[in-house]
Amino acid sequence: MKSFTFTLPTEVRFGTNEWMHVGELLLKYHAKKVMILYGSRHAKASGLLDSVAEQVGKAGMDYILFGGIEPNPKLSRVYEGIQVGKEAEVDFLLAIGGGSVIDTAKAVAAGLADETVDVWDYFSTSRRISKALPVGSIVTMPASGSEVWDALVITDDRTNLKRSTKSAAIRCTFSILDPSLTVSLNLRQTEIGCADIFMHTMERYFTNEFDCLLTDAVAETLMRQILGYMTTIQNNPDDYTIREQIMWCATLSHNGITGCGHTGDWACHTIEHEISGEFDVPHGAGLTAIWGSWARYVMPKNVERFYSFAVNVMGVPADASCKEAVALEGINRLCRHFRSVNLPTSLGELGIVSSPEIIDLLADRAVDHETHTIGHLEELKKSDIITILRMAV
Repeated sequence: MKSFTFTLPTEVRFGTNEWMHVGELLLKYHAKKVMILYGSRHAKASGLLDSVAEQVGKAGMDYILFGGIEPNPKLSRVYEGIQVGKEAEVDFLLAIGGGSVIDTAKAVAAGLADETVDVWDYFSTSRRISKALPVGSIVTMPASGSEVWDALVITDDRTNLKRSTKSAAIRCTFSILDPSLTVSLNLRQTEIGCADIFMHTMERYFTNEFDCLLTDAVAETLMRQILGYMTTIQNNPDDYTIREQIMWCATLSHNGITGCGHTGDWACHTIEHEISGEFDVPHGAGLTAIWGSWARYVMPKNVERFYSFAVNVMGVPADASCKEAVALEGINRLCRHFRSVNLPTSLGELGIVSSPEIIDLLADRAVDHETHTIGHLEELKKSDIITILRMAV
């Protein structure tokens, strides 16, 4: 196993009506003036936003609202949030929503903590976030795991570049996971979220380290579980038990534990960031659209890993005499599963017309104009990414 450090400083509150403790938590972490960030519709229409604001007010804190945050969060909105937060002199940010709202809150928190730095520098240069205002979250869309992860992703809507950055300074101070807040999510949103959960685990699982037996077992169990929930939620969209399991899977998939001792690959995420940055498609759907092509391309270089995945996750009968065939069947079974829950397995299904010029643009951005490679299971150059994208058409 690789040496690793595992830290999870976020206080997680899980369960029905746990959001009603938000005032108590804000007081615990010494908030005085809170910026409440939310998306464009759901939090307000459901009444949750007003209820949370009421709880904050009852706890004796001032607050301001900052809404309209869209999926694939934009840099322009981050800049606006920094300006609004500065004028209001906020000292704590509370995100109500999914990964896009939480990531926006994290970026605004970093921008407010050091106004001498253009916040985009944290994404486009080697500069790293060293301080940020505290952030709390109330999760309404289980998918990204951003509520417990030390990273965030923002799209520069001036150029359509989508970039990530990591820092312990922007981990959420607390996160409230109330499964009842997710019951109103439609099936499309739920399945896309499940795909994101599954892919966060797979990115860590597909590695060249083979001695992480317990870590692998945890990851394989989580992947089997989320695949099952993607199917059972189809006929039981209001089932609280399924919803709470999905929500817990989202947090476990991205808090770091399924990668302990691994390097992780992350090539699919890097390629998908260019796709959703350019075409503004849902992140989870972008991942399923390219995963099969990536897997078929790199599988011959690491048959053993894909063989384990096929047998232990996808239920393909073990056959050591033809491991490559078993590995390929595992890939095919997962792609069939994605299609069975109406998730795309090609770029065309996302409505993307993949011209040679577009493919070249996406591949070039993924490797920053050929200044580095991506991936760990197999290091990919621009030419490799072009081939994968062509396969995904």
